[in-house]
Amino acid sequence: MCRNITPMRGLEPIDTAEEIEAAVAIITEATTDLIAALPPRKVPPKTEPPLRRLARHEVG
Repeated sequence: MCRNITPMRGLEPIDTAEEIEAAVAIITEATTDLIAALPPRKVPPKTEPPLRRLARHEVG
């Protein structure tokens, strides 16, 4: 971790839960758009990604 990083202090008013959720939604949307814009893989992965395996087991 960089030693030059200091906590931000004195920011008034503090962020509300709605503002934080809105920022997260914006990042989620941007990430989804970026992933969708990626070209298809030339070689698919040899195994199913761990999070997808987990989701499949939870549903079934």
